[in-house]
Amino acid sequence: MSTPARLTLHLGLPKSGTTYLQGLLASHREELRAAGAVYPFVRPEAMFRAAVEVREQHDLWGFGHQEVDGTWQALVDRVREVGLPGIISHEILAGASPEHAARVAATLKGFEVHLVVTCRDPLRQAMAHWQEEVKNGRPWSYAEFVAALPTPAESTAAELGFWRSQDLVDVLDRWSAAVPGATVHVVTAPPAGSPPEVLWRRFAEAAALSPDVLDPRETDPASGANRSLGAAQVRLLREVLAVLDGRIGQPDHAHVVKRGFAQQTLAARAGEPARPTAGLARLVQERTAAWPEVVRERGWQVHGDLADLEVHVPEPGPDPDQVPADTLGTPEELAQGLLEEVARRHDEAGRDGLLSRVSRRVRRGRQQPPTPRRPR
Repeated sequence: MSTPARLTLHLGLPKSGTTYLQGLLASHREELRAAGAVYPFVRPEAMFRAAVEVREQHDLWGFGHQEVDGTWQALVDRVREVGLPGIISHEILAGASPEHAARVAATLKGFEVHLVVTCRDPLRQAMAHWQEEVKNGRPWSYAEFVAALPTPAESTAAELGFWRSQDLVDVLDRWSAAVPGATVHVVTAPPAGSPPEVLWRRFAEAAALSPDVLDPRETDPASGANRSLGAAQVRLLREVLAVLDGRIGQPDHAHVVKRGFAQQTLAARAGEPARPTAGLARLVQERTAAWPEVVRERGWQVHGDLADLEVHVPEPGPDPDQVPADTLGTPEELAQGLLEEVARRHDEAGRDGLLSRVSRRVRRGRQQPPTPRRPR
């Protein structure tokens, strides 16, 4: 009897270095294949779209069903077709419901499944989540975020709640129940300031890869990372979102506001990061203090150091809501520029779509190509 192929399912957690790791895997597919592993490619953004399909979040991300449905199965089929150990990764999977996780499990029969979760100091996670929510279009203040954390809206029971995707034990209990027999791996991200390749080496160990299969120093860490903003840049982004008032929906928001404006323009300005308050630190500390002991009791394999999950109450700093906004421009001017950029994207997409339709008709012989007009 042949040995089942190994499938590493990297679930997140969000903001634990997932984008960095995914960037490394995607940019070194050939090296991985030569070393006997596959990070499957079936179409652009396939991992993201597959996770959207699993979570049934089509409307949230602005996708029609025809744009995402079937992507998850295509990834799994690709791994089966290649016949090598495979890796599938997206942080949206961390928040999957028991029902969604069970549907995924049904597609993985015949694989030796390894569930991998990357995680880090949950106070850093909380601050990163607040910023990520702002990037994704929610202009809530730091005070509103902190006040919401103990409420049902941010609980593990809430589909989009903070703890649904960030409670390490709950995420792994949910997934290990859905995929019985799977081996569970906990990969801790090193403390702030550590070389990024430390996280890669810990992840590679969990995924049964030689860490030397690729050299992370050859890849610009910023090119595959969801870059953080300073407190002044977060404040400006919130003010721009207030002016936009929802006029840029998905997926335009993701491309123009988040990736273009926030993660490129604002992130390049490198302001001082927002510092957590003591109240938030205590709240997170109380909620997460038992995690290391639970991980040990469950017998989950640890790659790194569980001490990296310890929460420390920070030194007093400025309230993130009192930091003045970046002076890049007025919120009104910046919002108008973003609206104009969306309009340009739509115009270009319309022209490209028309040319594509005409080209297809020409190839099929349904009409003659248009006669070029001579300039007058």
